[in-house]
Amino acid sequence: MLCIDVHSGLAIICELDELSSQSRPQTIKLWPPSPSTRIMLVDRITKNLMTPSIFSTKYGLLSADEADQDARQIEEMTFAFAGAYYEKEPDGD
Repeated sequence: MLCIDVHSGLAIICELDELSSQSRPQTIKLWPPSPSTRIMLVDRITKNLMTPSIFSTKYGLLSADEADQDARQIEEMTFAFAGAYYEKEPDGD
């Protein structure tokens, strides 16, 4: 089971011990994301910008180069925004 501890800003995995019915929490660091996670996000955004969808019928598809450039810009902007928010509100409130 995944429990979110909003006071520490961490997700906690709670393992229920069937014999004692007590939780043993393990913490997972969610911020900042790892470099591999950021690369995966850029790849996914790039793919979305190049794949036909309901939005591409209205706005069109991007070339691979345009999609990659835009995806990197989107990821950098959102990372900066989320980082600034985390600095301001590290406990998640």
